[in-house]
Amino acid sequence: MSYLDWIKKGEDDLKLAELALENGIYDYAAFHAQQAVEKFLKAFLVKNGRPITETHDIAYLIEEAIKIAKTVLDFVVDKLGD
Repeated sequence: MSYLDWIKKGEDDLKLAELALENGIYDYAAFHAQQAVEKFLKAFLVKNGRPITETHDIAYLIEEAIKIAKTVLDFVVDKLGD
C-alpha cells in the first residue's frame, strides 16, 4: 500500500473518531483516533522507505519514526554547521 493509501485510511478513521466523539460514543472515538495515529505513522514510514510489518504497536511505530526524524535532524544540523 502506498503512503497516500495509508493517509486516506487515517483520514477516514479520524472522521469516524470525530463523529463518535460528537455523538458521545467515547470508546469508538478513542478506538478510531488510535487507528488514525497508527495509519499516519505507517504513512510516514512508507514515505521514508521503511517496510511496514503487520503490527498495531504504536510505541514500535513511533520508535521507527523517531529513527527517521533523528536522521533528518542530524543531517540538517550537520549542514547548518557547514
